[in-house]
Amino acid sequence: MRAGDYAGAHRELSALDARADKLTPDERREVKDDLCLTEFIIGHPAYSSKEQQRACAEALTEPGSRSGDVLARIDAAIEQKDDERVEAAIKAGDLTAAEAAIQDYETLPSANQVQVARWSNQMWKLVERQDEPTTHAGKTAMGSAIASLRHDHSDARKMNDAAFKQWIVNTATVDGKAMVYDPVPDHGLLKLELHEPDLSIAALNLDKFAAINDAVVARCGCDARTEIGLGTGNLPAYVARLDPETRRSEVLILLSGEQIGPSISMR
Repeated sequence: MRAGDYAGAHRELSALDARADKLTPDERREVKDDLCLTEFIIGHPAYSSKEQQRACAEALTEPGSRSGDVLARIDAAIEQKDDERVEAAIKAGDLTAAEAAIQDYETLPSANQVQVARWSNQMWKLVERQDEPTTHAGKTAMGSAIASLRHDHSDARKMNDAAFKQWIVNTATVDGKAMVYDPVPDHGLLKLELHEPDLSIAALNLDKFAAINDAVVARCGCDARTEIGLGTGNLPAYVARLDPETRRSEVLILLSGEQIGPSISMR
C-alpha cells in the first residue's frame, strides 16, 4: 500500500481475509479496514460504489474500525449521484429511471425522507402532465359518463365524509387485509397510500381502485382522479381516471413491476 500498488495489496488482503479465523482481532480489523480503503482508492470500474459501501460497512462491524470516515465519503458520493439521476430522469419524463434512483437512494443510512417526498411531488406532477393527452374527450361524452356514474353510485353520494372514507378502506380490503389507509379525498382528487407488504395483492386487485374512483366521480360530479402512492415517500404507483368511452374508471400502472408486483393494467 505504501508503494501505491493497491490492486496487489487488495489481492493479499483478500487472501488474508479468507483465513480470518486464524487472525487476531486486531489483525482482522486491520485487514477489513485496508480492504475498505483499497476498494475506495481503486474505485470504478473495478469496484462499484455499492461494493465499496459493502466492504466498508463490513469493516465497521469490527471493534476499533477506522472505516467510518471512508464509508461516509462513499455514501455522500452515492447520494450525489442518485440525486443527479433522479433529477435527470424527472426532467426526461422517465418515471422508471427516477424510481430506480430513489430506491437506490433510500438504501443509504443518511436517506432523507423529506427529499424523497420532494421527488415524489415532482413525479406526481409529471404523471399529471403525461396523463393530460389521454383525457381530452369531448365535454358531452365526459358529462354523460359522469351522469351515468352518479346514477350507478347513488349510495356513495349519500354518505358523509367519515362513512365514505371507511367505505374506501373496506372496498380496498382483500381477505381481511386493507390495502390502503388514511384516504384523503379533496374536491375530486383522492389520495391513497399503499401498505408496502401488500403490493402484489394490490396489483391483482386493481378493479377495486377503479370502483373507488367511480364513486369519487359520482360524489363530486366531476372528472375525478385517484392517486395511489407507495410507502412513506408517496411514490406514484397507480392513478385511476374516468374513461368517457367505457363510462368507467381505468387504472394505469406508473412504477415498474419489480416495485409493485405483476404487470397488470385495467386499461
